Amino acid sequence: MEAKSRTTFENAVDTQTLLASENINHILLVTHAMHMPRAKEAFEQAGFTVTAAPTGFHTKSSGTFIGGLLPSANALSLSNALFHEWLGRMWYKLRHY
Repeated sequence: MEAKSRTTFENAVDTQTLLASENINHILLVTHAMHMPRAKEAFEQAGFTVTAAPTGFHTKSSGTFIGGLLPSANALSLSNALFHEWLGRMWYKLRHY
């Protein structure tokens, strides 16, 4: 188990170091669906062949159409998470790849 990383990129590099001694280079990557693109890129950059296994998908609420157009705390939270992932991917491209 890799326990010292602070970022997804560090996790990918540290995991590659751990698994290299076992000749493991193809992994099943399990993470939240919103985080998967950045995580998959990081693990591929670390040298893995990645099979994505995303979890925690966000789905449309069962509310009315009009209700879906109104601002909500949940929508703000999802927007924040999406913006975080977008910025994270841009940062990784500038800094690591």
